[in-house]
Amino acid sequence: MSGVLCFGGAVMDFVNDGHDHWQVRAGGSAWNVARVLAALGLPTAFAGALSTDPFGERLLAEGAAQGLDLRHTPRVDAPTALSVVHRTHPAQYTFYADGAADSRFSGVAEETWTGVVAAYFGGITLVRDPARDAFLTPARAARARGCWWSTTRTFARNSRTPTRRSTRSTSLWRISSRCPRTTSWA
Repeated sequence: MSGVLCFGGAVMDFVNDGHDHWQVRAGGSAWNVARVLAALGLPTAFAGALSTDPFGERLLAEGAAQGLDLRHTPRVDAPTALSVVHRTHPAQYTFYADGAADSRFSGVAEETWTGVVAAYFGGITLVRDPARDAFLTPARAARARGCWWSTTRTFARNSRTPTRRSTRSTSLWRISSRCPRTTSWA
């Protein structure tokens, strides 16, 4: 693989159109970034756990159809995380993710990094246990390899405030902030 590794979660978004009609679509920051980069023709791999449930099957099929490298995407026997967007302006949403597949990520093998020039870390999965600690190792690996390293502003903003819940994720922010080629995307 040469290109971009996108670390984080994949969820199913249930979006209310404002008239009590719901659209169901694949989502999650890292998943969305990976799909867009692949659609632009960049070799891109998604590194995050997917469920074996029907939503996980849908995510797997859509990712493969969009050209994502899914070799670093373990399948786990846990439900797919759900995001319910009650309204978009102003945003009001709820995550249903306790024990979900995205939080079961356990890392990537050393050979995963062959040819990687950039890494993206995004989504609420990065600050949820038990996966939170599993993202620190690849973040350190990206920095040590001199990869471009990027994250969402939401994650960066949340991880700068040391609270009981975000103490370990602050370490992830510190890794990225010391990398000279770090950027933050909206």
